[in-house]
Amino acid sequence: MALLSVLIVALRWRYLNEPFDNDITIRMSYAMAATHGAVYYSDLFAFGPPGSLWVNELFVRLLGGNEYAVFAMGSSCSLLTMWGIAALALRWSGSVAALVAAAIWAALSIGISTEANQPNAEAYVMALTVWGFVLLQPPLQDGRPASWPLAAVAAGLLFFLATAVKHHMVFMPLCAFLAHGLIRWRQPAGEPMLNRWLIAAAVVGACWAGLLGYYAFTGRLVALWDGLVGHSLAYAAAQGGVLANLKANLVFDQLVPEVQRSQLLLYALLLVVAVGGALLRWMPGMLLLGWSLG
Repeated sequence: MALLSVLIVALRWRYLNEPFDNDITIRMSYAMAATHGAVYYSDLFAFGPPGSLWVNELFVRLLGGNEYAVFAMGSSCSLLTMWGIAALALRWSGSVAALVAAAIWAALSIGISTEANQPNAEAYVMALTVWGFVLLQPPLQDGRPASWPLAAVAAGLLFFLATAVKHHMVFMPLCAFLAHGLIRWRQPAGEPMLNRWLIAAAVVGACWAGLLGYYAFTGRLVALWDGLVGHSLAYAAAQGGVLANLKANLVFDQLVPEVQRSQLLLYALLLVVAVGGALLRWMPGMLLLGWSLG
């Protein structure tokens, strides 16, 4: 795992001076402005929720508004995701599976075709969501799940942060939660896993209520709502409306872009394992089903 971590950082180093894409440039510019007193959704218009701006501002405050902050962002997210994937695999399938899963991620996390060599918003979402899943899987003690009372709360906080980066990313944990609810899977110790998901979901809801309340109190709720919903609706309207825009994209080239077609076999395999595992009430299969649907 240590060697894979070094490999991830080393492979990313070659892209240190690569020009940033538009999204990264905008987020870094906003973060630099925020460190000088600018206010999101007031002085600065933001498209989408504020989570990605928080992440960028954190690294700008730590390392400055430069390429090293972007490099550290990308490396940190990739490493956190790899270790989270390994932790899940170790929990359910053993050390060999953990190492294989980590190695596969190390290779995928630098893919040029998916622009994984730069820290786009999905990189933050993956790191946060993976560790949310980890915290909802208690470690084993004497072959039985240990009691981890605050883990569900912490998982909920991570899921909230993931949805605060991209709010539609709530579908990943939501679909996993529904998979547990429909199958009614229970841990060997008798504690319903569904309870953990209910706690995590409640935390996500409470955090979003708090976030909206804060922006309402500071007079920025309208601007936040426009960033979350209004801008997207206006964009869709410019393309003929929401329904027309959706209909126009229900074609093979849009649903399955060329860059993803080489991965269709992998998607099919994942779906078979996920559905089969869920029907057999196999915990990793249910997690995979929720993840795949999300």
